[in-house]
Amino acid sequence: MITLNVIYTPGTPGRLLPFTLSLLQGSGVRIRIVENGCPPEESRLLRAAAEVDDRITYYSLGVPGPVEHGLALNHLFERFTEPCFGMVDSDMIASGDYMSGIPSLFPGKAAVFSGSPVWAADNDMVVRKSCTWIGARHRILTDGTSVGNSYFAIYDRALLEPAWRAAPRGFGTHDRYQLSRSVQKAFAERGWRYVMFDTARVLNLQLILDGHALEHLILPTLHHVGGFSAENFARRKDDLAALAGATFRILRSDDGRRVQRFVDGARHRLFLTRSRRDPRHVRMNAHRRLVISHIREVVDAIRSGETPPETPITGLPDVDSHVAALVGAIEDRYPIGLAASARTSAQVSSQR
Repeated sequence: MITLNVIYTPGTPGRLLPFTLSLLQGSGVRIRIVENGCPPEESRLLRAAAEVDDRITYYSLGVPGPVEHGLALNHLFERFTEPCFGMVDSDMIASGDYMSGIPSLFPGKAAVFSGSPVWAADNDMVVRKSCTWIGARHRILTDGTSVGNSYFAIYDRALLEPAWRAAPRGFGTHDRYQLSRSVQKAFAERGWRYVMFDTARVLNLQLILDGHALEHLILPTLHHVGGFSAENFARRKDDLAALAGATFRILRSDDGRRVQRFVDGARHRLFLTRSRRDPRHVRMNAHRRLVISHIREVVDAIRSGETPPETPITGLPDVDSHVAALVGAIEDRYPIGLAASARTSAQVSSQR
């Protein structure tokens, strides 16, 4: 059995628990529902969901407010020592046995990944040479190298652990200056001159450097909204804007790498300014907002017993196809999960 960790932040359990319950269709999986700083009423929902099936367990990080996703993963990786470490985003829904498409223990691979956002076209997931960061949506380099993601991942723990222990922030986001000089040099020699690395990216790149293969799988029965819960999560204080704009603080710091931090910040800010004017970037963000808003309306319609709205068209065949499949999965599986969740919540309440 492979345990998939699903982390919930405040504002998400009510809408997304039926997504997680659909994952029980995967053969040979257990689900660990992880509460990351949710208020008491949402924590009760998560606890109740763990009563739906004996393959589901509940675990709380025990924090008063949500912590960075990568740091939550660090805690889970250290706390639970299963041979395979699995994670899946809370806004992923299954329409069938997605695990049937994953080779048994993926021989010859350090990890397998899946679940790109439905609003991203194929070329949106390629890390362009001009990029100063490797972000959540990126899953492939320009040379075709698969670099994984943090949406749906199953790692071979024995292969991952050395890289995890060596990385300054483990699964957490990294700025380049936080990496050792030797790692920076090794990354640069491969052309990975990024100034920022999103969740799990440093680990994935280190696995590649260590000679391990990462594989992205297309699992037709696994569907990912992508960013559904982002608006409910407060960003870390040293986020992109802080890195790019806090020039005075950087120059006054005692950090021996303050010049690198300043240069990286300036370079990244220039990249962001240019990318915001890039028609491809503008188009992608428009599609992201459109799709997430529509999925929220679909979910809320089902929850209130109303007819879901008609699915919008983006004009990109691959995106429209993925969105249609996602909406179909929600309309088919969401009511089932919603009913199961409501039933167990009522049972738990009656036992008090």
